[in-house]
Amino acid sequence: MALPLRTHLSWRRGDAGDPFELLRAVIRRVPQSAGAKPYSAGLVVLLSYELRHVLEELPGRHRSLTTLPDLLVIESRVTLVRDERTGEGRLNTIHGGESDPDYKTVLAQRDALRAALNAPRPRCDPKPISNRVLEAPSDAHHERRVQQALEHIRAGDIYQANLARRWTLERPSDLIQHHIHLRQANPPTFGAYLEHDGEALLSYSPEEFLAVDGERVSTRPIKGTCPRAADPVTDRNNQAALLASTKDRAELAMIVDVLRNDLSRVCRTGSVRVTAPLELETHPTVHHLVAEIEGHLAEGRDLVDLLRAVHPGGSITGAPRIRAMEIIDSLEAETRGPYCGALGWVGCDGRSRWNILIRTLYSGGGTLHLHAGGGIVLDSVPAAEREETTRKVAALLGHHE
Repeated sequence: MALPLRTHLSWRRGDAGDPFELLRAVIRRVPQSAGAKPYSAGLVVLLSYELRHVLEELPGRHRSLTTLPDLLVIESRVTLVRDERTGEGRLNTIHGGESDPDYKTVLAQRDALRAALNAPRPRCDPKPISNRVLEAPSDAHHERRVQQALEHIRAGDIYQANLARRWTLERPSDLIQHHIHLRQANPPTFGAYLEHDGEALLSYSPEEFLAVDGERVSTRPIKGTCPRAADPVTDRNNQAALLASTKDRAELAMIVDVLRNDLSRVCRTGSVRVTAPLELETHPTVHHLVAEIEGHLAEGRDLVDLLRAVHPGGSITGAPRIRAMEIIDSLEAETRGPYCGALGWVGCDGRSRWNILIRTLYSGGGTLHLHAGGGIVLDSVPAAEREETTRKVAALLGHHE
């Protein structure tokens, strides 16, 4: 958990300046420290999917569902890092001593957080919070859109496109309590809760977008999903079927090629390699196929150059990426906003880590929006693609299959 010290940057499409250059300027002002793994303090950064308009000439036909900005940069100097395996926590504080203009504020935040941690904790109500669906997507409509994406693939326009659909839910009165319940049902590998100007983002993402440590960078795209099963034999059979799936293996291989190319734009020649071409990764409600690609940044290249090269992620766009995004825009009915963007931290020691904002809810006024998508390739079956999206959101809607 990172406590906000200040909001450095809140940028929306139409605002002045290049958001990536503005981000670079903020990163350069962050106090430097040796840090403490996995995260000491620094910046929390939200990158909307809609930043694609800054990087490429792409259509934008649809209305936004939220007032969350396309780029949000919040500085933190006080963080609580908890080891989920042991339950042990560590309170990190970074400041520049009494000459630091934020010195007193940082110490006050630290003391307030320490007092809150030592105070008696109210019991969390184990009863699930209602997650009433106000608007559900049409199954038939999604299957028609999958069929349209298949027509583009057969015509040679693309090899793959990630196509999503949206649910709209009633906004709970207590979003933090709601997040706690959803987190218990969906323990995330790269989850987050973020508030800004009355809106919120609740993420239970299983996907690591980027890990940066010095010159070394890596990405772990997910492609291929199957449900967990309570019966161990059925669960093992599901895993075996996913590992043997020609369609899912092809999806992953295509995205690995996209990301190898993306990393090669900013990494040293010859340094980009696939360290794990295909692995099975198990989560509380689903199994996924995952790959890992790594590289080493070229001299003169930095984190912002890397973000320009890889955002939005290949796993949630398609191949080739630019044409896939054009087709996605023509088939989906609204902007994705933060969905399929990225949320990350940039530490005071220069390291950073980012997720892909899938399995993510975000608020828009009195509602919450939830999207789910899947990669469409030549042998995709529309009904199966629709069913995959339903499986992905089942736990976040408050029920399991």
